[in-house]
Amino acid sequence: MTDFGIRTATLQDPPFLLRDSTLREGLECPVAQIQQPSLSRVAAQLAALGIRAIEVVGPGDSQLGLSLLAELRPLGHLVKSAILNVESRERQERLNQLAEAAVDEVDLLLHVSGIRLGGSSLGPPVCPPVKRVRDVFSSSKGDAQSAGITRVGIGLGDVFRAKPDFVCSIIESLCMLNPCRFVLYDTVGVALPQEVGALIAQLARISSIPLHVHFHNDLGMATANTLIAIQSGASGADVTVGGVGDRCGNASLEVVALVAERRLGIKTGVQLADLTRICRSVLELLAIPVAPCAPIFGPLAFCHSASSHYAQLLRGHKEAYEPYPPETVGQTRRFLVDASREMEEALREYSLERGYSPGRLARLVADHRGKTVSEAELEDLLK
Repeated sequence: MTDFGIRTATLQDPPFLLRDSTLREGLECPVAQIQQPSLSRVAAQLAALGIRAIEVVGPGDSQLGLSLLAELRPLGHLVKSAILNVESRERQERLNQLAEAAVDEVDLLLHVSGIRLGGSSLGPPVCPPVKRVRDVFSSSKGDAQSAGITRVGIGLGDVFRAKPDFVCSIIESLCMLNPCRFVLYDTVGVALPQEVGALIAQLARISSIPLHVHFHNDLGMATANTLIAIQSGASGADVTVGGVGDRCGNASLEVVALVAERRLGIKTGVQLADLTRICRSVLELLAIPVAPCAPIFGPLAFCHSASSHYAQLLRGHKEAYEPYPPETVGQTRRFLVDASREMEEALREYSLERGYSPGRLARLVADHRGKTVSEAELEDLLK
């Protein structure tokens, strides 16, 4: 059993694919500063973390994504993917460019909600014939293969605003094209967990082809929706470091990885103990500030400021106020020093048990009031 009360993932478990989209979605974050040399360093950091696949080129990307693909060739063990809109007038040219840049996979994208189909070449904002959708994907997949791209996925955009019956019909029909995966995009982040769980479970019964999910965070649901999708039968998900991305961002890599491994018992390959160091490093390379209260790697994630917590923590009852040990994700437990009676009593008991001088306690409070200290620093100051 783990500190969460759920079994830990084992080496025998099949790995769940977390594809990192920081180098695509993250660069669309308005505060990100794009510097070409930093991007290849971001990819190297993600590979060191245990990420096996990254999304590099988006449907609207041009030279930046292509040049980054070329730069990342030395990272041959990292699967690099791109998205291509099947209705692009330059479809074959774009596929040829992606092949020349050594892309490993391409996901062909078509939005399938009535709202998006209204501006589509497939017709008015009603469900087009399933055969017509299949024909569009079939010709697009043929174009990709003629360009030399052998791994081709099929992406359905805005899928959670489409009619579920229509989505199921499309998936069932498209199975004969044998894509490497189906990618389900919650394009504007409107899906709710119950809807996600129901649709993924239904699609998993229809198709044996892997289901991959991509959620946006406009309603704050991206990470929760990703975890529900994992539990309901999805075999892959897109995530970003810190959840950064366009508008309100995407599902958080670090939260999804930790919960999958430690609560759901699903192996991801992510090195949990490196999460804090690498997530902070990646955001620094993109010039994106780390939110103080960010789960997992934020500086306040394990900073205890409530004096009522001190007695339990200093007595060794860490699980009383921590969901998992900070070392799990490479963090350090810290305490805010204040002059409250509860804190002083807890520290006095702690000092007496170890035979420390009471005078050191008064000095600690006087010199460090309002500051945070680590557990090791606290020990040294009281000795």
